[in-house]
Amino acid sequence: MNYHIFLQARSDSKRLPFKNFLLFKKIPAILYLCSRLKYLKKNLTVLTTNLKSDAFLRYLLKKNKINFFEGSSSNVKKRFLDFSSKMNDEDIIIRITGDNLLIDSKLIKYCLSVFIKQKKDFLYLDNRKNNLPYGISIEIFKVKKLRNEKSNSKKSQEHVTYGFKNNYNSFTIKKFFKKKVYNYRCTLDYLEDYENLKNLINKKNINIDWKLLCNNLLPYKINFKNEINFKIKKTYELTKTEINKILTLKKTYWKFSLSSQKKFFVKNYKKNDLHFLIFNNSQLIAYNCLKKTKSIHLPFMLIDSFIVTPKYKGKGISNILLAKNINEIINFNKDTYLYANENSLNLYKNFGFKAIKSSKIIEQRPQKKLLKFSL
Repeated sequence: MNYHIFLQARSDSKRLPFKNFLLFKKIPAILYLCSRLKYLKKNLTVLTTNLKSDAFLRYLLKKNKINFFEGSSSNVKKRFLDFSSKMNDEDIIIRITGDNLLIDSKLIKYCLSVFIKQKKDFLYLDNRKNNLPYGISIEIFKVKKLRNEKSNSKKSQEHVTYGFKNNYNSFTIKKFFKKKVYNYRCTLDYLEDYENLKNLINKKNINIDWKLLCNNLLPYKINFKNEINFKIKKTYELTKTEINKILTLKKTYWKFSLSSQKKFFVKNYKKNDLHFLIFNNSQLIAYNCLKKTKSIHLPFMLIDSFIVTPKYKGKGISNILLAKNINEIINFNKDTYLYANENSLNLYKNFGFKAIKSSKIIEQRPQKKLLKFSL
């Protein structure tokens, strides 16, 4: 009997897109979680999609030698079935998700031992019964349970174990904590989750026991009115309203008039340059342009005007925006450059950009560092 950890992850989350790349301990969230599972690495596979939106995720996993599988984006259950097609019926699947960052090898091993002793086909951690914060979530089931579940409803496709659950198959292990923590959060779904987890995680060793992390959780409120969403448009596709929002945002960083900004915009951006816009509802909160450029040597790309509105600095928006850019860069398969000041240097380096002293295809700028991202 073998066991396999299926870590379910994708980039285009509706609530918080590209959250896998929010930085914890100076590394993307998905790598932080995989590091906490390093003692089970040979049993771990990240199950992601074959979509272009997951290009950076696949690149990052490959670069860090983490097993992954590209499957259906619309049918997660099929993704699980496809990857497990060569496994035996009695093999065990341990399902976890990329937004539950506090889980570690110790907790998984403990739950697996309980599952084997109880001799059932499916068990899951119920937060209330076991007094666990929301985000400590593990499901364990045999491959035959997955194969025998014939439901093909939309909920079953999206939530793999939807048809498995009843009152008799939750882990009833013990009350893990003396105080009530089942109404606390330790998952990564909203901007407030990131701020809370960042403050908690960055102060602790990456291998700290999950219970010690949970002991330090504090209650906080989620602003459910936040709706973070992306737009990527070529210059000629931008509406007048979008251009005005871009210019207004740029004015918070560069102290030029809107008319001056507009002249610069028209002069310096070509019709096929890509503009990345992050909105919270209708408010533009972050922006940059990815310029397609040619030199006498090679075509390349340049990240230009990378801006986050002051209210959202330090909330992970810059991580999300940069990850989205890199995802497109990987799909274009082009070397990419940017100019950074001292304040932003570490951000870019944490995402794989490297400082270069000189380049044949792009000039240096005074008081700026030239950085390059190469595949």
